[in-house]
Amino acid sequence: MCGDKVRAEPGTTNSIGGRALMACPNYWGSPLMVGSHHIANGLVDAGWRVAYVSDPISPLHWLAGSTPELRERFTIYRAGGVSLRDARLWAYVPGAPLTPHNQPGLRNEWLHREWWRLSWPNVVRTASLHGFDEVEGVPVFESLRRRERASNVSSLARWT
Repeated sequence: MCGDKVRAEPGTTNSIGGRALMACPNYWGSPLMVGSHHIANGLVDAGWRVAYVSDPISPLHWLAGSTPELRERFTIYRAGGVSLRDARLWAYVPGAPLTPHNQPGLRNEWLHREWWRLSWPNVVRTASLHGFDEVEGVPVFESLRRRERASNVSSLARWT
């Protein structure tokens, strides 16, 4: 499931472990607990701090109707994320006016690559404010079109 193995190494900037950024399709708290949730928990158990950033939401999501999951994602977005597991896990749902989706007008290459620039508050700045401006590990999942490791949170924009 994970393209790269990420381990805590002695002497990292955080003596307990490193910091990892995970960009995942399912939000933290989703009724569907998938592999990325377990990997995040495993990293936290190993002493890492983890930023778990899920797919973004937009006003267009509300057009499909209000669901308990959408309301929960919106609550996480409005709160600026949630800190869990003794503040070792920060989960966030970004928001933007337009986000990539498999619908006409929303599945274009520009939006796929640049939606994060439209995010409000900016997802990169928000992650930085929570201590994830520099990360030691970014698990790379096979579902991503481009497989690359990153050392800076701004690389989140190049993940798709």
